[in-house]
Amino acid sequence: MEEEKEVGITKTHIGFIANEIEEAIHDEWENIVMTDNEGVKKLSYIKLTGILWGVCREQQTKIEWLESSVYELQEAIKDLTKPKVKAKAKSKPKEN
Repeated sequence: MEEEKEVGITKTHIGFIANEIEEAIHDEWENIVMTDNEGVKKLSYIKLTGILWGVCREQQTKIEWLESSVYELQEAIKDLTKPKVKAKAKSKPKEN
């Protein structure tokens, strides 16, 4: 981006900051953040995409579990707050 600024290119860039990603990823995930000979950190977006997909799937599973739990709690609350129906007393036979 510095090189672009030097020649007058002022585009908006969207992406991740390599330092932040490096702090958040597991050590066993190799070559996602790489440092070149000049010390500039770069991201492998191809490798990062697979990790992000896995995270999305995990979150979707959690969301579905939470939705199910909320539904069950709502049903339990409905059952607890329903008015109780009193049993009718048996009527005595009529005497003539």
